[in-house]
Amino acid sequence: MKRLMIGLLLMATLANSCRAPQPAIAIPTQAVQERPLPPATPAAPVVSSLIVPEPVSTTVPASPAPSAPPEFGLQIHGCGYPLADAIELVTRAGFSWVKQQVRWDEIEGVRGAYAWKCIDDVVDQAHARGLKVLLSVTTAPRWAKTWTAGEAGPPDADLFAGFVTNMVKRYSGKVHAIEIFNEPNLAVEWGDNLNPGYYVQMLIAASQAIKRVDSRIMVISAGLAPTRWNDWGMAIDDLDYMRRIGTDAAHYADCIGAHFNDGTSSPLLPGSPFEQLILTYWTLVGQSRPICLTEFGVATPVNGKTPKGFQWASKTTPDQQAQWLVDGVHWAKAHPGVLRLTIVWNLNYYSDAGDPNSLYALWTPMGMRPAYDALRAEIK
Repeated sequence: MKRLMIGLLLMATLANSCRAPQPAIAIPTQAVQERPLPPATPAAPVVSSLIVPEPVSTTVPASPAPSAPPEFGLQIHGCGYPLADAIELVTRAGFSWVKQQVRWDEIEGVRGAYAWKCIDDVVDQAHARGLKVLLSVTTAPRWAKTWTAGEAGPPDADLFAGFVTNMVKRYSGKVHAIEIFNEPNLAVEWGDNLNPGYYVQMLIAASQAIKRVDSRIMVISAGLAPTRWNDWGMAIDDLDYMRRIGTDAAHYADCIGAHFNDGTSSPLLPGSPFEQLILTYWTLVGQSRPICLTEFGVATPVNGKTPKGFQWASKTTPDQQAQWLVDGVHWAKAHPGVLRLTIVWNLNYYSDAGDPNSLYALWTPMGMRPAYDALRAEIK
């Protein structure tokens, strides 16, 4: 699992820096075919000792989430990329949701001075095409962070709630779900002083702020990086983290966020890592809230190459990527009370073979990977 941890840290860092404008997305009619390779054998996970949890109190629970059939969406890079083409591809494939990351530090780098243009465009174009919108809020600006001994930590909970309040007021009626931060069990995302207890306080403040403005919006707890590894300076095992926040997250979130971006086997295999992750999270929240898989990706090499830390994906073929993503959709359909929403990672976070995000992208400059048409056939 060390290889997964290294890959996750690289992916988190590079995903946050992938903002350069790209050429227009061509809407191809034929998928790109790459030379098939034999299937990979996933490495066994390593689970280290548990971290003692911190007690967190709860007072006002969120309203129960209504029972609903599973839904499916696609994450796009709508800032700096050809947005209209991306929305067209999401709609053409039959997805009902689109996910966009909201980087607070780019929206409000200076306190009170907002730059909403990109998010405005994503929300407006998605709404015009009848898509539901999930916004994932992350990366606090320097002025809004907590500090310990001169080291930057997570966002101040009240300031985070204030930003979310302004965002919900701006997009009320056009945004349908908000994910409260991204992978807070990684220091590269959260900052120093990893603290599940403090994350719960941030979730509570943000959830209550959202519901006061628009109670219809689905609040999703942060998708965790599936690390299975503890190191106070870098990461907390996601299962340890979920044990510590699960009860409170079930009170204050309508759906429990999860990420699964490994992809070395089919989700339909009995006892697959995919199935274990989803069912374990669901159990840790007492089966009282469904799971929202806000990132579901399968990595495959770019022109036969993988960046450092992602060698485990070197033998996953584009056809396997397509089949395993479809298998995840099948699993979701077979477990409607468990998996509420599945967001495929990703459409167009693509730059080159050195960028881990490119391993997961359905769109490439050479055309669409087979996964796009496979998902389109399954979902539409």
